[in-house]
Amino acid sequence: MDSSSEPHDPDNVPGRERAALALPRRRPRAEVRRALAELAQGRPPFVSIHLDISQGEQRATAGARLEAARQGLDGATPEQHRVLDELAVAQDPGDDDACLVALIDADGRALVRTYPVPPRSDVVAVANLPFLGPILQAEQGLTHHLVAVVRHPAQAGSGAVEVEILAVPRHGDPVATRSAAPDGFALAAVLRDACLASRTRLLVLAAPASDLALLREQVRSHVPVEVEVEAVPVDGLSRDDLSEVVHRITATHTARVTVEMLRLWRFHHSQGEAVTGTADSLAAINTGRAALVLLHDDPADGRQAWFTVDSALAVPAGAPTVTPAPPGGELLAARFSDVAVRSALLRGCPVGIVPTVETLDDGIGVVLDDQATAAGLAELLE
Repeated sequence: MDSSSEPHDPDNVPGRERAALALPRRRPRAEVRRALAELAQGRPPFVSIHLDISQGEQRATAGARLEAARQGLDGATPEQHRVLDELAVAQDPGDDDACLVALIDADGRALVRTYPVPPRSDVVAVANLPFLGPILQAEQGLTHHLVAVVRHPAQAGSGAVEVEILAVPRHGDPVATRSAAPDGFALAAVLRDACLASRTRLLVLAAPASDLALLREQVRSHVPVEVEVEAVPVDGLSRDDLSEVVHRITATHTARVTVEMLRLWRFHHSQGEAVTGTADSLAAINTGRAALVLLHDDPADGRQAWFTVDSALAVPAGAPTVTPAPPGGELLAARFSDVAVRSALLRGCPVGIVPTVETLDDGIGVVLDDQATAAGLAELLE
């Protein structure tokens, strides 16, 4: 692209078509955490269902599998059976859906989601708490992003540039818009507008190799500093090829966030600014000192802990009986990870799910809230 005639004001260039601003916005993960916290305050028992629908036959039979799961649920309430009946009839998963999640409290309040990555194994359970870790991990793997594909780079000195912008939200259908600009700087301003409108943190810039380096430099100088720009040469790539490249980029972006969480947690722990292990971690959560909880959650992990329906209290298994009854009433048993996650979410504390237990004693660690850098750690999960 010709960079010799840089416009003084890329927002006011004759012939430029501004990018449509009606793009799906990046929704903070705090909204999901609030929804889970509200559900987890419901009346037990809870039904938790995680179904693998990654294959065509599995998607086609999702309704029948839900019905079969409903038939095998001992202890579920009539309201929960009613919700599952409705879900079984309504199921129509998309081609990109690989996991169906349904969490339902005793009164029939439900949270239903689909995700592009299959679960480790199917889960069909009735328990005092819903399976919270797997859905947090699935949400953590979703990355709101924009894909900007330069369709017609400068040719024969015309300088005309056209771009298709695809906004891919964490949930819901992608939204595409097209725009045009007389040069790379004006195009960079178009992409800046799109980033601001969608509040994205990741922009995949796809353009011919001959234009890519300069265009990336122009875009990088315009978009907000928190937006990561990944450049992809499109020469010879089909649309399916590009989709696969974008998938790898978003997966790498998610993996980097997890690695960064663990790296920063190790640093804070080395400075005495974090704790690990069941007792110390739950104590930090219970006393409101937790700014960020890191947890390794295995759905097959049978460890138990105690909680009360009407409070955020979390009590390690084997702890002395609380006398008199704690605030919130009777102690109930549930999976340790679900008790820890529930307690943290009810206190407004973000939870990061990590793939390894090697760093964290008992698979749990807490960054303490009296550190200014804790806000930066929590920001990684937004």
